Amino acid sequence: MARMNISDTTSSAFSFADNSALSPHHWRSGSDSSSSSTRSSISLLSAEPLHDLSELQLSENLLETLPADFSAAFPSLKQLFLNDNRLVTLSPTSLQFNRLTKLDLCGNRLTELSSFLFDGCPCLEWLKADNNEISSLPSDECAELQESLGHLSLAHNKLACPPLQYLPSFLLQLPRLRYLDVSSNGLTGLPSPSLWQSKGLRSLVAANNAISVLHLGENAGACWGVIDRLDLHDNNLIAIPSNIGDLDTLSSFNVDGNEKIQILPSSFGKLHKLWEFPRHKLPNLELDAALKNARMRDIVAYMEDRLHNSAPYYRIRMLVVGRAGQGKTSLVRLITGNLAVGAEVAAAVGQVAARAKGAAVGGNAGRMRRVASQDGQHPVATVGVSVHDWKCYRRVKGKQLPYTISCWDFAGQEEYYSTHQCFLSSRSLYLAVYNMTDEQAIEKLRPWLLNIHARAPGCPVLAIGTHLDTLDAARSKGVIARLRESLDRLRGKPGMPKIVGHEFVDASKKNHTIAAIRSSIFKAIESARTASGQPILGGQVPAVYLALEDRIVQEAKRLR
Repeated sequence: MARMNISDTTSSAFSFADNSALSPHHWRSGSDSSSSSTRSSISLLSAEPLHDLSELQLSENLLETLPADFSAAFPSLKQLFLNDNRLVTLSPTSLQFNRLTKLDLCGNRLTELSSFLFDGCPCLEWLKADNNEISSLPSDECAELQESLGHLSLAHNKLACPPLQYLPSFLLQLPRLRYLDVSSNGLTGLPSPSLWQSKGLRSLVAANNAISVLHLGENAGACWGVIDRLDLHDNNLIAIPSNIGDLDTLSSFNVDGNEKIQILPSSFGKLHKLWEFPRHKLPNLELDAALKNARMRDIVAYMEDRLHNSAPYYRIRMLVVGRAGQGKTSLVRLITGNLAVGAEVAAAVGQVAARAKGAAVGGNAGRMRRVASQDGQHPVATVGVSVHDWKCYRRVKGKQLPYTISCWDFAGQEEYYSTHQCFLSSRSLYLAVYNMTDEQAIEKLRPWLLNIHARAPGCPVLAIGTHLDTLDAARSKGVIARLRESLDRLRGKPGMPKIVGHEFVDASKKNHTIAAIRSSIFKAIESARTASGQPILGGQVPAVYLALEDRIVQEAKRLR
């Protein structure tokens, strides 16, 4: 921008920026000057109008007021910069610029923007008033008359309107608004798109507020049909709206710093133009590991596939963990009613033993145990992980709907411990099994509990003590009381999982406690939620995942 000296009155741009004092006669060519280092206002006196001046810089001049005839001196002014002064109020006559299109009032001490400002500047297109103390805006009627105002920045003010702490309705009624910044205004919510008069809004910035819920409502895409940028970083959002995909013109969507956000809704797959989605400060966002550092278009493609090619998944894992010899396999057989559980392990072990001509199998022969069952005696020391499906039913709206519990029975031998962490899933129920006759049982169970919390925080855990049948009635009461007390001491400690139940059982035969455990399992599964609060059972997954699972199952059967 061209600059001029004080005596030059023919330039179209004029700057008094960063002057600590302004002379009363500075506007008049060749005039005498009388300045003071503490002057906080300017006076035009009999200055002649500067008809050719179109831009005026008066920033950083400690101004507290403007003279009443201020606008009369510059009838052709188009751009005025009054930022970083000490203006507290604006007089009705000081800002009457019929041609003014750009006005900067940032960094002053204004408490309101009155209607006379907008009435006096009917051609205003660009207004910045950040870093003031503005809490009052004009009426709706005034807003409806602003046919030119498209860029409005009011960050770092006090715009939140009680009692809901929402935006003043003036902003919603501006008919040509394209850009709005209302960051750092103490807002707790934003009106839904249907309440905005402007259908040409392209950029909305409402960062650093206290917004907890973003309501898009119906027809959001039609109301904000050209929106390009939506910035809500560092608020209190608990979730991204499920219909965010209606705003399919978005290229920049920023909710970084809203740490409660945990999932991307499936409609995210509609945002084909999106290229900017910061997620450095979204620690709880559930995103497939392969997508953590993926390009934005890959994430959108994944979400689109989940949106259009998804199906409910009625399958959940039940992982049974604990040390060797605790009765895990016997317990699973009784709970599921599947007598084949453990039988294939016994057959496999027998075959290996035969091939080894009686030699110890993997060092575990000495640890083989026999468990009485209805179909005879079987050595059932689990090798690695034994997986079985348990078909169940749940009543929904009067109908019995099937689902599957995939039971994973983990080997308890120490040589398998290093592999167990690879199978601990966050979408699971855990049975932590221990031998209640062991005085150190709870302490020995502790490493398993720590691993569960580390790999699957928030997942429900049922603690189950076995070998109840080996204790006489008189002794069992004291043992049960001691075990309950020991486990209760662990609850709530750092690193401990969510223990939802504690049962004691005779795992050698059917009994009423087995039925109680089964009921606790069903209850825990029904109430199981992901970290985002979504039900695990019946959650949507890409259909290709289900197809892949079927192929793997078929291949596994073929190879057996």
